[in-house]
Order: sequence, then C-alpha cells, then structure tokens
Amino acid sequence: MKKYLSLISLSLLVVFVACTRQNPKYIGKDYGVFDIDQVSFNENLDTLFSRSPFFVITKKNSHFDTLQKKEIWTDTLLYTYRIPKAKVAGLYRFKNITVKDNVVSFTADKNKKFRKVDFSIYISTAEYDKLISLCKDFKDVTTEQVRKFNNNKYIILQKEEGQKQTTLYCLNNKTDIYNKDEGDYFIRINVNDLRIKNDRFYELENNDIKH
Repeated sequence: MKKYLSLISLSLLVVFVACTRQNPKYIGKDYGVFDIDQVSFNENLDTLFSRSPFFVITKKNSHFDTLQKKEIWTDTLLYTYRIPKAKVAGLYRFKNITVKDNVVSFTADKNKKFRKVDFSIYISTAEYDKLISLCKDFKDVTTEQVRKFNNNKYIILQKEEGQKQTTLYCLNNKTDIYNKDEGDYFIRINVNDLRIKNDRFYELENNDIKH
C-alpha cells in the first residue's frame, strides 16, 4: 500500500512541477529555453536581456514641421528588444515550435512596461498539424472577408487567458511559387498583455483584429 501511495505522490509531484514550470530569469543559452507561451508580462525586459547581446528599437511620435521643413520627433511610443538573428538558435520556443533563426520581438510601452511578444516562422505540415492539435482551445476568429480574400488559405486563431491574449495567424503556403521552399505554412504569433487597453500603445500594437 505504501508503495502505491509513494507512486501516486510522485506522479502528483511531477504534474505539479510541470504545471508550475517558470521561464528563466534571463534569456541566454546558459539559462534554458524561454517559452513564449508561458510569458507573464511581469518580466523586466532590461533584466531579461541583460545576459545576452541585444539591441533596442525605439518608435517615436513625430510630425512634419512645414516651417523648418523637417520631421520633428517628440515622445517615445515603444521600445522593441531583440537578439540578433544569428544568436537566436536554442533560445525560444512556442508550444512544439522551436525558434531556430527567427527574430523574436519583445515590446514595451513608453514607460518600459512589457506589453507584447511576437514572431513569424515557416513550418512544415507535420509541425503545423501538431501546433493546431495543441491549440484546440483557441477560437477561430477569421472573418468571412479574410477567408474569401485569401481563398480559405488563411485562418486566425485566438485565445484569451486572464489578461493575456494569444493570436495565431496561419497561412497555407503550399501553393506559393515564390516562398514554397521556405515551408508549408507561414505562422505569425502575437502574445499581448490586455491589462491596459486605453492608450496609444494598445491602439498601435493590437489593431489586427477589432472586437
């Protein structure tokens, strides 16, 4: 009886550890794979990227001054953190998809609050089928207009979990004569923080689908 109880306790412990697994504090080959699906948006991006080579792209408000005849840049709208493409292999994954040589963008608002992570990738049919099987709880939010325009080769899947929204934009690439060698499907994945919806950042970065 004690043997069976021990086995049950061990099984429960494995399940508990699996369910409570957290991402590493730092992004880097020495710290393990960062699971994009498990992002919490409580991460500090300066800390997260501090142990790897990275660069930051800023986006600013601007207007054209007709008197000075030049673009005038004002306040910063957002900061996008990236690790160079050549250094990405082995750093990230999303469910069954391992990111090998694709740039992943981590975006913060003007106050350096982490709000969005996204990337695009070509995958095989087998990888796509596995991804879809792991996203059965996602809702198909593709509009009829989008379906018709893309000849039913493009679908949008979305899931809201608490204050986090994950969206998959999936394009069947099998008949694309220009990019068919890249992969069978082209997937764009966005994970967004929904805790703030009334600012310029949300307006700019969450405008793919209107609810």
